[in-house]
Amino acid sequence: MTISRFIKELIIVITLSLSAITITNYFLGDNAEWRLSFIAIALFSSLSTFINVFGSLILKSENKYSFIRLVMVNVMIKILSSIATVWIYFNVYAPDNKFFLLPFLLVYLIFTIFETSFLIRQSDANK
Repeated sequence: MTISRFIKELIIVITLSLSAITITNYFLGDNAEWRLSFIAIALFSSLSTFINVFGSLILKSENKYSFIRLVMVNVMIKILSSIATVWIYFNVYAPDNKFFLLPFLLVYLIFTIFETSFLIRQSDANK
């Protein structure tokens, strides 16, 4: 996958995420937590960019298992960074209810689908 195509798709995913959190936070009303939603988009955009760059580099490697290791490390980093982000947010801003997690989880799901899609295309392009 070329970098320009990745950037175009990333912009589409960010736009989709913004639309999804706008709708979700609208229905949450006073319970909406916009800050965490924007933090999630920034976090997952950064991770996606990181994994795309390293995925391109690792696919050129001789070790055929490196790419699978990268995917597993990505999953662990994504889960741990998500837990840390939610924990820090909860302790700093002390939201009144648990609904603050809904937009975050929605953004997590959207970016997970996006990453899975581009990682599959990256690995297929290398064959």
